[in-house]
Parts: sequence; C-alpha cells; structure tokens
Amino acid sequence: MKIITDKFTYGTQYYRPPTPLPEEWETDLRSMAETVGIDTIQFRVQWRWNETREGEYSFADLDRLFELAEKYHKKVLFKFLLENAPDYIYNRYGGTRCDMHGVPMRLLAHGAYYCGGWLPCFDNPEVLRKAGDFVRLMTERYKDRPEILLWNVWNEPSSRPIGECGCSHSVKAYRDWLRECYGSIDRLNGFLGKCWDDFSTVEPPASASDYAELFLWRKWAMYAVRSRVKFVYDIVKGLDPDRPVITHVGGCSILQDAAGGCSDDVQNAAAVDFYGCSLPTASVLDNPISDCWPVLQGDWLRAVSPYFWVYELYPDWGAWLPKVRLGDYQMKVFGPLAAGAKGIVYWQYRAERLGMENNLSGLVNIDGSPKEVSRESLKISKVLHEHQQFLMQAAVKTDPIAIVYSVDSDLINRVENTGANGFWDFSLNATNGLYLYKKALCGIYALFRELGYTVEWLDSRNLPERAKNYRLLYLPEMFMPTDAETVALLDYARNGGKIIAEEGLGLRQPNTWVHTAWPSPSFRELFGVKIAEREQAVFRGDTLTFGNCRLTPEYDNFISRLEVATGDIMAKWADGSPAMLKNGGLVFLGTSLGAIFHDGWQNQYEPCVAFLSRLLTMLGLAVKDPGPRNVYRRDLQTDNATMTFLFNRNDVPAELLLPDLATATPVYGSPDRSGDRLNLPPGSTTILYRNQSKGD
Repeated sequence: MKIITDKFTYGTQYYRPPTPLPEEWETDLRSMAETVGIDTIQFRVQWRWNETREGEYSFADLDRLFELAEKYHKKVLFKFLLENAPDYIYNRYGGTRCDMHGVPMRLLAHGAYYCGGWLPCFDNPEVLRKAGDFVRLMTERYKDRPEILLWNVWNEPSSRPIGECGCSHSVKAYRDWLRECYGSIDRLNGFLGKCWDDFSTVEPPASASDYAELFLWRKWAMYAVRSRVKFVYDIVKGLDPDRPVITHVGGCSILQDAAGGCSDDVQNAAAVDFYGCSLPTASVLDNPISDCWPVLQGDWLRAVSPYFWVYELYPDWGAWLPKVRLGDYQMKVFGPLAAGAKGIVYWQYRAERLGMENNLSGLVNIDGSPKEVSRESLKISKVLHEHQQFLMQAAVKTDPIAIVYSVDSDLINRVENTGANGFWDFSLNATNGLYLYKKALCGIYALFRELGYTVEWLDSRNLPERAKNYRLLYLPEMFMPTDAETVALLDYARNGGKIIAEEGLGLRQPNTWVHTAWPSPSFRELFGVKIAEREQAVFRGDTLTFGNCRLTPEYDNFISRLEVATGDIMAKWADGSPAMLKNGGLVFLGTSLGAIFHDGWQNQYEPCVAFLSRLLTMLGLAVKDPGPRNVYRRDLQTDNATMTFLFNRNDVPAELLLPDLATATPVYGSPDRSGDRLNLPPGSTTILYRNQSKGD
C-alpha cells in the first residue's frame, strides 16, 4: 500500500469552476491557514471547462491557482472530472449515452456539474481516447509542480441510473464481459437456464422482472466503472510514477444503492494506490443508526484500503436548513479519524452559490467570512498537527468479531426490491428508502456499537484468507454466497469458528435462482436447520421470544419458522415454532436482528441490546459493559501510545469510570476529572492521549 506522507493530510475542496471567483482566490489562500487551519486544497479540473472546443485548451485558471498555492505554501490535490464532457464529444464522436432501449439520454447540469455535459458514454472508444488525451495533457503540464500531493483520477465512480448505457458500444462491452466470464454461450445458457443463440444476440434487460439478467447487467456496470478508473490511473502513473493516485467513492458499498448507483469498492480500491470515500450522513445525527454512519463508513474503508482518506466531508449543511450542530460536526470528523483515516478533505471551503447546491456546505460562508465550524476546524487542525506522527502509525483497537458483507447478496436484494409494475420500471420499492439487506448491515453494526464493541467489516470475497482472524462472524442476510465463499464458511466453522447467520443465508444459488429448500444444502447440513415457512413480516406480524427478550420484526423483514434436524431451539415464535437454533458454536436466526434494530430502535432498543448480549454470552464471548447509553469509546494505538475518543451523544453530561485513562492527557475537549472519573459535557467529543513510553 502506497503511503504518501508521514503527515496527516487536512484539506479542503477549493476550486470547482466557475466558483470561487478569481478575485476571491488570493484572499482565501492567504487567510485559509489562520481561519480554518487548512494547508491542502483541491482543484477539481473539469474536462468541459478546460477544453471547451476540441484541441483548444485553457490553462489560465489553473496556472494562476498554482502560483498562489506556491506563494501561500499550499499542497494541491489534483482531481480530474471527466464526466463533464465538451459538446464536441457528443456532436462529433457520438458520445451520448442511451437507455436500455437505445433511446438517447439528454445531458444534464446541476450544482455538482454546473458547467454541463454530464455524462458521456465511456464505453465509446473515441470518448475514452479523447478523455485520455485530456488527462495526458494535464498530467504532463503540471506533474513537475512540487505543490501537487496526489492525483485523484475519478470523482465518486459509479454507474447510474440502472438503465445506462444501452448504446452499441456499451452493449458490445457487456457482451465481451459475458464472453470473458463464461467462455461460451452454452455455458452461460446452462448457468442461467437461457436460450441465447450467441453472445451477439444478448441484449440489456428490458425490465426488472428477470432477476438474473438485471443482476448480470449491474455486475457488468461495476466492472465497467472499475475499468474507467484503471484507464486514467495507468495514464497518470505512466507519466508520474512516484506520486500516489487515489479515487474516492460517493456512498461506499455498505450504504450505496447497489443497482441504482453502483460501484464495487473492492474492485475500485485495487485499481489505485489507495482509496477514499465521501461521507454521506444525515444532517442531524440523533439516533443510534444515523449516529454510527461516520464511523461505520470509516471502518468499511479500512477493510478495503488499510490506508484511506475521508475525501468529501460536509462540515455544514446549508441549503437554507439549520446549521449543523457542533457535536454532530465533531462526530463527522472524529468518527472516521477513530476508524483509522489518514486524511480528511472537506467539501468545501466557501459555501456554494450555484444551482441546486446554493448555500450548501462550506467551512466558511459564501462571502468567505468565518463561522462556528471555521473556528472548530482551526482547533481540530492543531490536534492533528501535534499528533500527526501518532495518527499515521496508529491502528484501531478492535474486537475479534467481523460482519460479513456480500456484494452479490446486496445486489440481488436490491434487484428483488426493484419496482416491476411495468416492464420498464426500475425504481427502488423499499420501506423507508432502504431494502432489507442494507437495513440488516447497518442495524447490526449499530447494535454491536451499542454494546461497546468495535467490530470489523469483512468482504465475503476475503473469507478464505481472513476469516481465521476472528472468533465470530456475523452474516446479515447473506442471500447468495458464491461456491468459494460457502467453502470458506464451512472450513471456518469446522475449525471452531463461531457464526451467527440470519435467515437469508443461502436462500439463492449463485445464478440468482431460489434453492429448492432453504438454506442451501451445505448450510442446512452445517447448521442442522431448514426453513419450513418464510413470510414477510408486514403480512403476518409475530413476536420472537428468547428468554426474557421479545422482538417483533417489522416492515420488509422476514419471519422464518425453522425445522430443526440437530441442535437446540433457543427462541420461538408466538405459535411455538422454532425461531432460533444453536448447534455448537453456530446460531441460525429466523429473522434479521439487524433489520429489527434498524427499524425498531425507538421501541425495541432494550430488547435488542439484551438479545445480542445474551446471544454472545451463549457463544462464550466476553460481554462488555458499554457504560451510559449514547456514550461511545474508540481507541487508536501504537506500541507505546494510545489515543482514546469518547463521544457523549446525549444532551446531558455523562459520567464515566475509566481507571485505564486516569493518567491520560486531554488533547481535545474539556472533561471534568476526579481521579478515575470523567464527566463529559453534553454532546461533546473528548480525546485523551497516553504515551506509555513516558510513563503516562
């Protein structure tokens, strides 16, 4: 993994033409360090802006900005934005995308793509060639500038909407990918039960009604996204082999719509030197689900790119909404930091003025004047500067528990929840805007956090190599494991590993078909269980009882009644049918505990916490004392030092008894201390530092 510097990077997006305006540049770059503590800025270089007509390039804005960056000692993040293509790409080279039926898709402009031209088809070889020319020219012109810290080769790579792109170039690329994956049309037909005559007769899916075809189409879309990133990476790296190259996703795999705006973080991260992520969150972090998102995303990024940055962090919301609460701002910054982030880049310096992003975000106001988050950013910069060596070397202290993420299970569940009232309807049809798999993921992560655990994410494709590192694997609704993943889970269990599996495990074959009996044969034998009856909770409400814990699945969750072959029945539904089975170190749960907590934390918080705690005790895992509700602890550590983050997310003070931190020094926040006791102010973040080598 390429490590770019031993210095923690603290930066901000600065220039996305046409804003800020040229007359504002020098004032901003001169005052930025003393106003917000920032020494690194990003230039978002839009293809359409700097090559409006074919072969006619403009460098005046970038040349001037580099001069100012040199004058005011700023490092530069150089980001290409190729999705804003010039008019000639469409008019001369046929770069217009089409939907699945070959109908041209009109170009788009909005706040994020204000200069227009969004989005050409990069499966068109002429579009790719001209984009490569632009990247090559820009890289050659600026690669010798010492201000450049890195190159960002693609902004938030994803494929959206589901119907893109059905032009002849994309259809050919799709067919070529199928040929590469399956070798022969007979093998593809045999796998899916189809009757294509040849790869040349395969067309994009015309509806969401055939799960297999839509699944394959979006798998190809993920591959195509990764290919574009790698294309630009190779050009830049060939010209500047020493500087690191990054790409950053918008919503990471754990949160993104797996079909409607899809990419594959694991594939993308492997195509660059290191990876990053924007940090989508709610504007107010006021419950166990929304509050965990900043650290959840950091933990996932660390799983796919051990060295990672949070690349677009909104310090404020704006858009005429109430300003971000100071405690929520701290959570958004320090949550990813406590998850191991090695760089933070804000979106953006001045609040935006344009289009649907007007008044959006901003470390400072539209006119450049400071505000509350400006002053807080300056405080944070001092902590990062003082402890940058530690932060670059530190690792997250975790528990030996992993939540397994399966991209195939995610995608097939999104496909299953795609509207199919008409043949051409691809809208997401899900409760509260999320489908079951996403709820299961986020809910179980949040529930472990409520119990005081720092769990890790494990991509299912890494199970063969990494499963052995954990005492417990939690499998949220793993609908469609591959054959290799199934073998890895069987090996893990036979070697003494403990597993908690939710009812969706092995429901589907790798070709998207439902197994004749659920779960799949291997897992039926392993867990000693078969699902006798499966119904969506919205159609038949029921309550699961486990000791004194009573849980009620809601909405699009499922109620699965189990048929037990071996093992012990640990929980029952109201009619007495089995709801949970324990077979040695393996537990099969007839619903999604994660989805229950996600949808029902308001009225089922205590039962969910007690349920998981009792379950872990039953499996022989040490149960923690999480302390007061809505107070969370995270630790970073090196061989001789520890940094502890304490988040009090309550509106009242919280008192903690922390003997291990009695001699630690506060480096952020102002807790009251009395011996081993800390009193944390309401809605606050406190950071304590211990250097054991100095006897602290």
